[in-house]
Amino acid sequence: MKNADHFHVELCRLAAIDTEALALHG
Repeated sequence: MKNADHFHVELCRLAAIDTEALALHG
């Protein structure tokens, strides 16, 4: 389960980075 949690955190981090990039370029 710990591995899945870590994966979820990484996913959220990537999503946040994508959102930030969109906000910057949008």
